[in-house]
Amino acid sequence: MSGVSNWLLIDIGNTSIKYAVVDTHTDPEFLEVHQAQNLNELGDVLASVQHVALASVREPENLSAFIDDLHSQGIPVHIAQTQKIQRIGRVHLQNSYKTPENMGVDRWLAMIAGVYFAERITEHNVLVTDAGTAITCDVVVGHMHKGGFIAPGLQMLKQALYQNTQKVFGTEDTPTTISLGKDTPECVNAGCLAQVEGTVRQAQEQMQNYAENYLLLISGGDRKYLANIQQNPKMYIENAVLSGLCITFVQD
Repeated sequence: MSGVSNWLLIDIGNTSIKYAVVDTHTDPEFLEVHQAQNLNELGDVLASVQHVALASVREPENLSAFIDDLHSQGIPVHIAQTQKIQRIGRVHLQNSYKTPENMGVDRWLAMIAGVYFAERITEHNVLVTDAGTAITCDVVVGHMHKGGFIAPGLQMLKQALYQNTQKVFGTEDTPTTISLGKDTPECVNAGCLAQVEGTVRQAQEQMQNYAENYLLLISGGDRKYLANIQQNPKMYIENAVLSGLCITFVQD
């Protein structure tokens, strides 16, 4: 066990920073995910790791200084980037974008996780849904990305209503099932959930154009609100981006 290296995986998302400490024996499906408000909070964690792998869809104010500090400590930093093609075990994931760098690295890593978990159950097709600030759906058939959707997530939909209307108001509560509302907050909650569910269902219809059998992978902070989406097999994980980092840099 003395030769096992610890890795700090960091997902710098649109609204928060998620991280996990793993090693080569860690199962990417079962990561212990933590949240930080800023990179400075990770100082204590760094004492126990030998490598850092990170993915960022935005650049926090102190990201460059954070990376420089890691280098000064002799800790290698691996920064994930979207690729045109990437090996995942014995298969290769093919990007559909003509300009791969235009795809957010969070989506790319989530697809890597999706292909990895699908291959575990000998499935070659996967619909990857990440429900966070935005909701993204990506269709992968035979390890080839066919395309996807990007739409506002639950909280963004609610905020758009509150900010652009005078008499619409709501609550922080969101139901996990859709029913007709009988007051304004209920109507807002049900309507926004219906839109998010509808995005996933439309992605499922698109997938049906290619394949009937596929894994549905649902990840992200709002994944619990998508419990009623039907598909077999279906899999929920907390953070597909961190899983993708683990698969790319630690497992490979």
